[in-house]
Amino acid sequence: MKFLLSWLREFIELSVPPESLATRLTMAGLEVTALARLDGDWLFEVEVTPNRPDLLSHLGIARETAAILGRPLRFPRWLQRDFHPPRGEEHAAFPVTIEDAEGCRRYVGIVIEGVRVAQSPPELAERLRRIGIRPVNNIVDITNACMLELGQPLHAFDLDTLEGEAIRVRRAKAGEALVTIDGQKCLLTPDLLVIADSKRPVALAGVMGGFETQITPSTRRILLESAGFQPALIRRATRIAKLSSESSYRFERGVDLTMVPLAALRAARQIVRLAGGTLRIPISDVGQMEMARRRISLRPRKAQEILGMRISSGQQRRSLERLGCRVRGTGRGLSVEPPSWRNDLKIPEDLYEEVARLFGYDRCPETLPPTPRRIVAPSASSEEAVEDPWVFREARIKEWLVSAGAQEICTYSLVSPGFLSVCRLGSAAKIRNPLSAEQACLRPSLVCGALDALSRNLRRRTASSFCLFEMGHVFFPAQQSVVSEKNLLSLLVAGTPEPVWGVRPEPLGLFHLKGIANLLSERLGLGPLEETIESGPAYLNGPAVILRAGQRQWGAMGVLSSEVSAGFEIPAET
Repeated sequence: MKFLLSWLREFIELSVPPESLATRLTMAGLEVTALARLDGDWLFEVEVTPNRPDLLSHLGIARETAAILGRPLRFPRWLQRDFHPPRGEEHAAFPVTIEDAEGCRRYVGIVIEGVRVAQSPPELAERLRRIGIRPVNNIVDITNACMLELGQPLHAFDLDTLEGEAIRVRRAKAGEALVTIDGQKCLLTPDLLVIADSKRPVALAGVMGGFETQITPSTRRILLESAGFQPALIRRATRIAKLSSESSYRFERGVDLTMVPLAALRAARQIVRLAGGTLRIPISDVGQMEMARRRISLRPRKAQEILGMRISSGQQRRSLERLGCRVRGTGRGLSVEPPSWRNDLKIPEDLYEEVARLFGYDRCPETLPPTPRRIVAPSASSEEAVEDPWVFREARIKEWLVSAGAQEICTYSLVSPGFLSVCRLGSAAKIRNPLSAEQACLRPSLVCGALDALSRNLRRRTASSFCLFEMGHVFFPAQQSVVSEKNLLSLLVAGTPEPVWGVRPEPLGLFHLKGIANLLSERLGLGPLEETIESGPAYLNGPAVILRAGQRQWGAMGVLSSEVSAGFEIPAET
């Protein structure tokens, strides 16, 4: 996100030097990645995290700056006016119907007649250029400027190119297509949300408008659109259509529904001022008027324990109020209602972080994190008082394995179907919506990660021999889409250790594994291990050595098959 210091000063009075402001913003979590001096102005470039779409505007940066510096926010004259003309649905100048209420939460349409499309005033055009946006004409430039100012994307249609007398927000139909403003033909699917007139789609909702309905020098009547779309739908649309824009960048992170009509009216009045014309009311304003209010309970003393420092209840309250939160209650317990633009504040821990951020990360003392209970070594008496004695037993097993010369590895639980095929493993539980083809299945065995880790280390020649272990969960498909889960231990040995005192050791093999297994059996109190030869998994070369203690099978070991070892380019004696 880029912003201009001169534009920011329209919302807040600033006396700190630009370099100091950049430092204060960065220390509060809004990293300034670039700072450039322009002719009479300063350009800031900040790194905005995906959970903070409220910072993708000059107003949002001003709110954050005011909270960090403890300064009041200065609202321009246009923002103090009454921006709530009569909203109409039945008698609106141009009716709007939302057919997908989940995909489109709010839609505002304003008709302006008698406009004159021309070049923008030099001041407006130069502002856009400095931010990195190419000026087009006064109508389009005003919509872009309002988006940069308030964070709400807008779009203007040439009203005379629309078919019929209504706008429909609906899902696309199979076989429909749209030529976007940049001239690309986009084949639409029912997964996509579109803005349509009575006959055809005229825009891909939240992403880009259509070529046939764009503003041209001959445009005289416009329909100004401001809306709030479901972020997940916009993310899907940009991926499917392979399109991206400044609008989609904001919509796919979420917009403030209360800003939808305000931004539309701000742009409409700017258009009337710079391009002439008449605003027709009542405007169309349909859908959800407000976001559901969220209230979060905050215990100031708990916040002090979590943060590891003393911040008074009053100071916590003032910090949250500076962010725009409504705070009620006493010092022992506070009820906090986040503002409409802070959708990322959902749980008490979010508020703790905000308190620490405004207090100053650089001022936080170094403290050890609090522990809910004293951790002690397991014993006959202590294990009864511990919630999860397996945590200690697992740690002990790892200690024993390390003392036996093994190294722990930690691998991904998600693997590709091709990976399973190379490992000669059977069926696996599949992910319904994988992030990539390489992460489409849940691992049914720890063998996958162990072989991949060995292969990587051999390619990098990190050692001549390897003894690797991993403790982790594996997953098995069960009936009715249910997945069963087990916690297992894998051990892998390969290669020959380096010579010691001129004596070359024997290659690591099954006897080495057997020794480690006997060590674990003894330490865990399982008793002596019994060995039988039975058919083993497909990734082994022939039968496997089955390890039993009492009536229970505890494990199996064997030599890797030549096909699998060749697939991973690892020794056949693994």
